[in-house]
Amino acid sequence: MVESIKSLTKNIDVSKNSSSNIDKVDKLNASSVSQKPAVDTVDISGSLPASTLADFTKKPPIDMESVSRIKEAIAKGEYPIDLDAVADMLLDAFKEMKS
Repeated sequence: MVESIKSLTKNIDVSKNSSSNIDKVDKLNASSVSQKPAVDTVDISGSLPASTLADFTKKPPIDMESVSRIKEAIAKGEYPIDLDAVADMLLDAFKEMKS
């Protein structure tokens, strides 16, 4: 798409004679209308094997051992929490909601 824009604009002369530039742009636009626009496509079939997708439906990709460790540390009061960072993030989220 960028190349098509470059090819459309490479022949435009930027000078004080604006009426001739407008005529050139109109001619370029008229010729580009007849062309089909470029279309991007994405093929997602086969990006993951079906067995991998089936595994995700059976069990979530979460490390339950780590989750248990973190829960225990929080319960014991041993999990380090940066209260300043939490407060800053809450204020930032509030400001974002207000704007």
